[in-house]
Amino acid sequence: REQSSTKDLLGSDRESMPLRQPASEAWEGQDAGASSSSPSQRSARGKHPIVLLPSAFEGRPAVMVFGAARRGDGRRLMHPGVPVETRGRKVFWKFGGGGPLFQALVATCERSGLCRAEEDSDDFTLLWTFQVTLALLRSLSAAQRVNHFPGTRKHLGQKDFLARHLARMHERFGQAYGVAPTSFAMPQEWKAWERSYLDTPYSVWIWKPSRGREGDGIVILCPSASADDVAMGDALAQKKGVIQKYIGNPLLVEGFKFDLRLYVVVSSYDPLKVYLNTEGLVRLATEKYTCDIETLGTRTMHLTNYSINKHSENFVRNTDDGRGGSAASAGRCMPSKCSLQELRAHFKRHSLDFDGLFERIADLVVKTLIAVEPHVRKACAPDGDDGEDLAARCFEIFGFDVMVDDKLQPWLLEVNTWPSLRSDSPLDKRIKHALVEDCLTLLGLQQPLRTGSVASPSAAKKHGCDDMSDDDNNDDKDEDDEDDQDDVAATLANMAPMTAVAAFDDSAWEIVIDAHEESLRAGGLRRIFPPSDAGKHDYSVFFEKESFGNVVLRKWNEAGCDAALLQAQKKRFAR
Repeated sequence: REQSSTKDLLGSDRESMPLRQPASEAWEGQDAGASSSSPSQRSARGKHPIVLLPSAFEGRPAVMVFGAARRGDGRRLMHPGVPVETRGRKVFWKFGGGGPLFQALVATCERSGLCRAEEDSDDFTLLWTFQVTLALLRSLSAAQRVNHFPGTRKHLGQKDFLARHLARMHERFGQAYGVAPTSFAMPQEWKAWERSYLDTPYSVWIWKPSRGREGDGIVILCPSASADDVAMGDALAQKKGVIQKYIGNPLLVEGFKFDLRLYVVVSSYDPLKVYLNTEGLVRLATEKYTCDIETLGTRTMHLTNYSINKHSENFVRNTDDGRGGSAASAGRCMPSKCSLQELRAHFKRHSLDFDGLFERIADLVVKTLIAVEPHVRKACAPDGDDGEDLAARCFEIFGFDVMVDDKLQPWLLEVNTWPSLRSDSPLDKRIKHALVEDCLTLLGLQQPLRTGSVASPSAAKKHGCDDMSDDDNNDDKDEDDEDDQDDVAATLANMAPMTAVAAFDDSAWEIVIDAHEESLRAGGLRRIFPPSDAGKHDYSVFFEKESFGNVVLRKWNEAGCDAALLQAQKKRFAR
């Protein structure tokens, strides 16, 4: 591979990374312990069989697909393969507790043929839990995945920590990192906020508890010098939380203030791979907005939290029709909770640029995740040992709450590391069930063979989990390999894109193939990092230290190879 050009890679005579032949030919001999049938036929094992998607590349394992992707729905997958039902070893998922168990997860796993494991069982492929520790990660094999990264709950989910991380990046990079309103982490930055408060006496501020949820504990601080207001500000500033400058010029929908709940999936932190769900929730206040400070006490006007507004007599329910539309009610075109698709239609009616806004939102999401990237990687390897191996067992769904001002500038309000997947309306069910289905399909979970082996030899080597090896020198070798990769990353970073691709070694190609095939399974998730238009969006300067994997994918995309490879696959499978 080291001596192969990109042209060779995409050519039909390429042998070192061949494209898979059409599924009818390629599936034969994949798994001696499984039998296949038409996806329309019911498996003899039961009502809900496991459905596997063959790899687009020879020699790589098939992976499980969930939801609409199981039916080969072309709208959900760009992958050229055809899903195939199989009989094989049972696949288990496990709920680790610590939070509510959402029906979106239960139904998706059940309909996709997974069985729920007992609480004390270690035989599972997917673990869904509230919090992840290093001890838990170290107990998992490379074939098992868990729904959180260590450190994200603290560095992303806690508002005071996130405020400090974003403030640090804003100090380094200026307005390029202006993704959140001016914020102060309390109580550490109380003096700094007090100076800002006195310097801008007409500003409105909003205080939020560090780990508050669903609008609990939020206080709006009026621009007033009364003794009571000053005393309240002083008291709140001593509590653990964040004080944020209030966005006084929000974009309005039919006169109502709104925010966005956007769902983001991170499948890997090294290399960083980020997907933004193309559907999300638009949450409107239930009192028409005015900037009169006398109304600041009206929570249903100034706070957009669904948990607050759903109790209002003015709340307009969404009668979702399953296609992103809802019937008008109470003389309004927009219900109090609707989809991004409905917001797009509203933008079109008012000649607003929805696609431009979505691009800025994607930029905000990527920069937020880069701001905490070194802290998450360190949390995965506090002693600098096996962080990459452990992080490879993680993924996470985040809920980004974003507000848009009247200049169509998005502002990050907070990040939820345990976003609600509760489906208490047809709208919620449609969006959240599809989100879980697409997320699990994205992961590329494998069905264990009858022998109990799940990971392919290449995957075992990649994740350092070859159980057959007892070589005590492996740790020293891994440290040497990591130092070598840092040197190679620095060298590749200074090369022209095509020159760098031509210099890729086996480990680089493994990263490229994993990322490319993962993106083919994305369904309703849109990959926003690494960006396909890497020349337009260069985020490399924002990393504290750009890892080998991030450099490889950046150069690959800068050279335009991912798009070319996709076209080559489409031509091959069209034959």
